[in-house]
Amino acid sequence: MSVAEVPWGVPAGVPADQAAADGSRRRHPAGRAAGSHLVAPLRRLVDALPEPQGPHWEVAFAVMAIRGGQARSRGGFAAAYGLSTDEVGRLEAGSVPLARVPVPLRSLTPVDALVGQLARLPHPA
Repeated sequence: MSVAEVPWGVPAGVPADQAAADGSRRRHPAGRAAGSHLVAPLRRLVDALPEPQGPHWEVAFAVMAIRGGQARSRGGFAAAYGLSTDEVGRLEAGSVPLARVPVPLRSLTPVDALVGQLARLPHPA
């Protein structure tokens, strides 16, 4: 497209082709739902750990997926969110309901979105 063919009102750097612009938006991380990059690893985790521990297995798998996605040890994960390693252990054991997940973890990670994704999957047990 030559300079003469560029439509007026299109900001510099924005493709004049609407389909190209839409495709770019879909590929950009800000265009995806929070935590969507963890859905596939989360499904693999559910398959790998067929027997959930505790009544809140969705929370346990979501926290494990987030910690695994960050490649943190239990202690490093706890320190990053101001938790104790015992709290992280209880979360990963499935003994903490979503409503009782510590605020820093719910605010700074997609734990709510991942628990919602898990609710759509059949119970692994």
